[in-house]
Amino acid sequence: MDIQLEREYAIDNMGDSIGQAIEKATDEDRLEDAKSLFQEWCVLDNIAESENYQFVFLRNFTIPEGLQ
Repeated sequence: MDIQLEREYAIDNMGDSIGQAIEKATDEDRLEDAKSLFQEWCVLDNIAESENYQFVFLRNFTIPEGLQ
């Protein structure tokens, strides 16, 4: 398993999930929620572009020890 690739997939998935949440909030006319989600992702994206920032990944505790 390529850990770095898995981490990149996780970050991409987070972005996709926030995008879907923004779309749903907009469709439901919850514009303040959509704006907040958008701003949160922009902050994360800007921080992630700095050279000294790293996402922290923890072990998945929902998977039994020997199956990871």
